[in-house]
Amino acid sequence: MKTMIILTGTLVLGVSLCCAQLRIAQFGAAGHLTWTNAVGNAAYRVEFAPAFKGPYRTLTNVVSTAFTNSIQLGPVPRSSFGFYRVVWTDAPPAAPLGTWE
Repeated sequence: MKTMIILTGTLVLGVSLCCAQLRIAQFGAAGHLTWTNAVGNAAYRVEFAPAFKGPYRTLTNVVSTAFTNSIQLGPVPRSSFGFYRVVWTDAPPAAPLGTWE
């Protein structure tokens, strides 16, 4: 019984952490970028790097007003394949593990 409770708690925690991540839902060759799991009235930064480890450079800053956000970055040249990411810039500090409020 205790094992089942621990497994259930771990599953719930894992799903909630997974769902809390920003997710790039769509990115087209025309430069239309859509992401989900955003917090309304929050600031985000869209970045690009030619390699996964970076260095990343800022393409634009966006203020979110909804759960799903879309922006137009412009046409993406075929020679500029790389990695894009969306960063939540004004996120509140994380509470230490074990802290319940």
